Amino acid sequence: MLDLQARPAGNAVQSVSWRLPHHRIGTVLSGTERSDGGPSRELRLDVSQAEAVCKRILDESNRAYSADVLDVLGKMATVDATSFGLTDVSFSAGDHPVLSFGPGQIIDFPRIWLNSTLLGWIEARVCMTICLFDSRSKFWIRYIAHRSELDQRVAEEYLPRFQDITQRWTASILNHLIKAYQADLETVTGSTIELRIRNIVQFFGVDTSAADIDELAERIRFGEKIYPPRIPTAAGAELLLLTKMVAPQRQRLASDHSLETVSHTTSRGRTGVFVRLDDANALSYLGLGALAPDEIVAMEAQKLPPAADPNVGRDQRLSGTLQVTAEMANMIARHF
Repeated sequence: MLDLQARPAGNAVQSVSWRLPHHRIGTVLSGTERSDGGPSRELRLDVSQAEAVCKRILDESNRAYSADVLDVLGKMATVDATSFGLTDVSFSAGDHPVLSFGPGQIIDFPRIWLNSTLLGWIEARVCMTICLFDSRSKFWIRYIAHRSELDQRVAEEYLPRFQDITQRWTASILNHLIKAYQADLETVTGSTIELRIRNIVQFFGVDTSAADIDELAERIRFGEKIYPPRIPTAAGAELLLLTKMVAPQRQRLASDHSLETVSHTTSRGRTGVFVRLDDANALSYLGLGALAPDEIVAMEAQKLPPAADPNVGRDQRLSGTLQVTAEMANMIARHF
């Protein structure tokens, strides 16, 4: 049995100090279209169709992708207050949808602030990519828990709850968004469209001040296993502890080699280390990112509640894990 309670330098993990838990969930869509009662064929958008769909989505009168998402969350708060503890759902002041271009047309929707008695302040943001030709459209939903510090005792309770609740929020939001996107596709193409979720990609991470995370990343790049560690590191012990907290079934892995690890350094030099988990059509990364001490001070100077001030709560600029997972998500999405 794989013991995920790692022991750096011969000792159990004494304490952790984690910040900014976040959960980034991506869904890759596949679809079929059928015209005039003919046979179904795989959905492929040309440039003019993608532009027309994008125009519909960004139309100010179209509430489906922004304001109606608040209604979905609001109904969840009313129906299932015990499970979610939502007390407030609102947009960040001054935020508007932002259009950019990559492998397709990318729309970032306004940030949503959720206040939960169970989780505290959560920042959420929906992003979608309208893809062309053989590429597949995608929805991404990113959640950031604005927690300045989590010790091990708090993290053991908080992180599994954060993971569970954000997954359930995502299921409800996606159910609504996919129906709205399908309706817009049908209007533009004049065909009957059926969409389904083909793949799921998730990133779950926290920021750590472990000083040896760059050393661990380098060892992972050269193929070393983090369990059992050849040279124990604090970051490696924290990574295994995080895996135990949010993926306890991994304690039953058949062998040490079943635990696949990856590292990534962004173009700006931010480092992250992750355990990669594959389950059927789902791909998950659990990991840590580096957070420098001066950035911790900057984060803790920010005040909540944030929704009334567009300049508050932008901790993702300071978060190593968020920067790393954003770059990794972009790289992985290009393969679908």
